[in-house]
Amino acid sequence: MCKITAAFMFKQNEIITVFDINSAIPESLYLRIGKTGFHVLTSIRELKEKDLDGILGFKEGEYTVISYRLDAEVDGKNISEPFNISRYDDFSTCVRIIKLDIIDEIFPDTDTYTFPVFEKGKTVFRLFSPTSRSVNLLYYASIDSRSPKYKIPMNYDESYGIWKVEMVGNHHGISYQFEINNEFGIFTTIDPYSIALSHNSKKSVIVDLESTNPRNWISDGYVKLEKYTDAVIYETHIRDMTSYPITDIKNKRKYEGFTESGRTDANGNSVGIDHISELGATHVHLLPVQDFGSVDDSHPSDYNWGYDPLCHTVPEGSYSSNPHDPASRIREFKSLISNLHDSGLGVVMDVVYNHSYETEESVFNRIIPYYFYRMNCDGSFSNGSGCGNEIASERRYVRKFICDTLSYWQTEYHVDGFRFDLMGLFDIRTMKTAAKKIIAENKSAILYGEPWVGGVSTLPEKKRALKNIQKKAKIAVFNDNFRNAIKGFPDDESVGFVNGNGYTKTILVSMLGSIEFDKKLHSFCDNPTGTVNYSCCHDNLTLHDKLFKSTKASREEIFRMNKLTAFIVTFSFGIPFFMSGEEFMRTKFMEHNTYNLGDIYNTVDWTLKYEYNDLFAYYRNLLYLRKKYPQFRIDDAREIKARTRIINYEEEFFSYLIGGNETESDIIISINNSACDRYVQIPDGEWNIFVNNLYAGDSVLGICSGTLFLPPKSWFMLVKQGDN
Repeated sequence: MCKITAAFMFKQNEIITVFDINSAIPESLYLRIGKTGFHVLTSIRELKEKDLDGILGFKEGEYTVISYRLDAEVDGKNISEPFNISRYDDFSTCVRIIKLDIIDEIFPDTDTYTFPVFEKGKTVFRLFSPTSRSVNLLYYASIDSRSPKYKIPMNYDESYGIWKVEMVGNHHGISYQFEINNEFGIFTTIDPYSIALSHNSKKSVIVDLESTNPRNWISDGYVKLEKYTDAVIYETHIRDMTSYPITDIKNKRKYEGFTESGRTDANGNSVGIDHISELGATHVHLLPVQDFGSVDDSHPSDYNWGYDPLCHTVPEGSYSSNPHDPASRIREFKSLISNLHDSGLGVVMDVVYNHSYETEESVFNRIIPYYFYRMNCDGSFSNGSGCGNEIASERRYVRKFICDTLSYWQTEYHVDGFRFDLMGLFDIRTMKTAAKKIIAENKSAILYGEPWVGGVSTLPEKKRALKNIQKKAKIAVFNDNFRNAIKGFPDDESVGFVNGNGYTKTILVSMLGSIEFDKKLHSFCDNPTGTVNYSCCHDNLTLHDKLFKSTKASREEIFRMNKLTAFIVTFSFGIPFFMSGEEFMRTKFMEHNTYNLGDIYNTVDWTLKYEYNDLFAYYRNLLYLRKKYPQFRIDDAREIKARTRIINYEEEFFSYLIGGNETESDIIISINNSACDRYVQIPDGEWNIFVNNLYAGDSVLGICSGTLFLPPKSWFMLVKQGDN
């Protein structure tokens, strides 16, 4: 008995057919294109796992996969028709073919601008949807209109697969949708390249983007970043920073509230943007502000981190002061960026291209069914994101969409960098292409991402943007080796260096930039610019909660461990990254995954800044010293190896010297995390102590020469006197 499970087209003259493992395999099959096209398919060979190279997630023994050759190539003229495959004499075996990379084979690379183009005298609409039989522009006179005023057929360019229509007149403020007619039915959808959206993203909207620009927007520019290691990244969320009730922030939970200056808590401590500046960060990492689908824009209690993208090209509506005004979210997000720039802070967007909020009903699946997604060999969606699907970044027009939209955020909104969620689901070529485009537009842009996946992916591992992507492109990666060595695995009771023992080698090599320092101390980076050094982020337990869960220690002891963590991260070669609130023992009440748990779990409790002001001051002063001494910001592995010397290295106790030069002093870093007194011989001269386990800052805490004494659980940063 013949039983076809699924069939796929990657090439114009070949169909990959998946059979039940116990199925009879016919030598030929019958391909029907639409109602009139008929082809006979001839079996070429059975494909093995190595032949498919991980595509479709095929594992031998689960299915039988056969490659069939067409008697003629399929071209773009009939790509919109349904393709069905069956045994020649048995139509009960009929299966619809899923069209994937064949789209790339038929339609050439194009630089066509596919965002809607607004001018005072006309607006041009475009849509890449080559599998559609027809596309109509549904034109609504206003965003509140229930029925379209016009239904306008769009013109098709069969050479490029693009539908287009040009509307004469000033169309600022009108809303629209695309009506798609394809082999699966008739559907309405928003524009994947929308520049504005209606309430809850039901319709795309045309706006005059110049009218959304804040005052002096023309003179607003990117924050200058000479090298990645100059950055200090502060990760936060629009609502988390502004929602705490006991502050005088007026526009709580909103874009406008995020950059209100001069705001304080009940004790007069700075909050919000002023707090970030006071701490000494250079860049604000915003959890997703791309439009996402899990909240009602108008419902004040709806909360989500935002890792569920609906429209990748428009700011999230729930953070705007008026979600019913399409221009409001645009204007206010631009103002947020402008205000942060005025404060000397860059803006990093946390972007989610690895999956979409919806799958079957997503805008991607409406315009080109299945093409935007990776598939399993049984015809189901691959789920490497853990969210129901994963985007096929390796396909040409998916890559174009990603690069186009990143460029749009950078040029239209003046964003200073991007953090890529689940970057391991991106193919290397796409990440290299995106990085090249972004940096060509802004040499100061900073790019980094998560070098892992969220589930089982059909993207072959050798093609994934995992660790080592930093060796191929100017993209840094989160250093989870370092994170786990500092405090143990993120959510359990395991311990690391600061809250237990062990991991000394990993801590030392990570502080040295995760480079190949010598034959014994080596890690995954060519240069320290490739490592994002951190102890915690929005995922998982906060630093305070992890330290408490793993030790059940007193507050005083957790306070000490928190300070050691800050010392390690701040003075490591690489890019320091901090989660908002870790600088004053932020808690989420032991919840590790608060993505939808509301303000009560996620808000930054600003009273903790008052309670733990000494810890905040410690973080602030460490960052001041990192900025003051460029030795900590060396960006080249060769220079690190030339200037750095290990003084001593044993379990839980190590010291190293960063050599000075004509303008920089020698510096010693020394950590004793053991339970015993330790002594270390240091180079000749007198050394000023600026950091110990109690204090940090610009004041000399003591002077040392000859031998440095380290009590149990202590650490020091020393600068040699008289060099400069």
